Amino acid sequence: MFGFSPLKLLILGVIIVAVWYGFKMFSRGRSVSEPGEQAKAGQKKNNALDMTACAVCGDFVAPNAKACERDDCPYS
Repeated sequence: MFGFSPLKLLILGVIIVAVWYGFKMFSRGRSVSEPGEQAKAGQKKNNALDMTACAVCGDFVAPNAKACERDDCPYS
């Protein structure tokens, strides 16, 4: 009555694969968006800063960085 026949295992495998690919297609359709779609929807923009390399030490710093403790720091 509760035996595992090859036909039952095959049908179970087909169901699992169908659910797996259906989930992948559903989640992919929701996550893919066109460039600029987020800005069009009125959501917050990314507030990332463009970092530049320090000419003296080579560390990346923000444009509005304060001077470090080095004597030859170009950011004052």
